[in-house]
Amino acid sequence: MYVVRLRSFNSSFDFKAFTSRRLALSNFEAGQKQAIDEGLEESALFEVVCTMDDPKTAIQRVRDGRATLVQIYPRPMSEAQATAWLADFNL
Repeated sequence: MYVVRLRSFNSSFDFKAFTSRRLALSNFEAGQKQAIDEGLEESALFEVVCTMDDPKTAIQRVRDGRATLVQIYPRPMSEAQATAWLADFNL
């Protein structure tokens, strides 16, 4: 199973479980777009190994840290963050 975790700016999480990788990836990419548009803090995709297709069990495994992180997309840096980050380099 696959689980998509969306984190909002107030650090609340929204989990969705999928049996299809294609549907999970589509949901993850929708979360990516929201992160780019500053609607979400991050979007993450997890692969969960479980013996049965139970969404609640899959989501609980992600919460417990017993899932494989496939991809994560954090919100892009703000201009001020990027300036501070670039200031660390000797250009």
